[in-house]
Amino acid sequence: MSRSCHVTSLFLFLWGFASVYGQEIRPAVFASLSGFRHTGFEDNLFTDFEIGLSAASSFWITPKISYKHSGGRLNDNIVFEEDTAPLRVKEELRTYYSANLFGIGAEIRLTKQEDFWVFFWPRYYAGNFKFHGEFLKRDNNRDLVYKEIVKDNDFESYIDFSLGFSGYIDDAEKLSASVFLSYTTMDLKGGFKSLDFEQTNLRAYESTETLGLGFMIEYKPW
Repeated sequence: MSRSCHVTSLFLFLWGFASVYGQEIRPAVFASLSGFRHTGFEDNLFTDFEIGLSAASSFWITPKISYKHSGGRLNDNIVFEEDTAPLRVKEELRTYYSANLFGIGAEIRLTKQEDFWVFFWPRYYAGNFKFHGEFLKRDNNRDLVYKEIVKDNDFESYIDFSLGFSGYIDDAEKLSASVFLSYTTMDLKGGFKSLDFEQTNLRAYESTETLGLGFMIEYKPW
């Protein structure tokens, strides 16, 4: 059985679990935006955008299934020319990643569901990552020019853990908003290392395991 079949079976199990023990199932849609700070990244930030479906109920567990797009750019690796004032870039390495991921997890309420409640949200992600690297070099004191572009793809999986609080923002209790702190175990050192440049020894290896902050909106149509 494929990995996607395993995670789909797990989601169906969680949905059925909530159906049996919950008093009412209310399908919902949600969207979230998260930013993760890491000193190895350009502007110290990489971002995740996620949309999905959930099986909200009066029980303490809410299964969720989602699609997520993730992306970021590492800080440039730069070599400066010697004995120049002001300093002038001689060589520069730019590296990026983007990913399209399938996610499955469950929001676990830690306090009673009233106007506001605290939740824990573990989830598993798997999907395709694209890595992109650009090597630039200055020729005869002119502008930097592209010398080499390298791309690679890889399948990766990892787990995120989030802790936050939610609250209804309408009287009908159909619309809720959440703020959460996340820890991601995503580690892309191997993917960046796979960018094998032939014209330079510059490399960019950065772990992406770090903390982030997220915001989520969830809507129950009925």
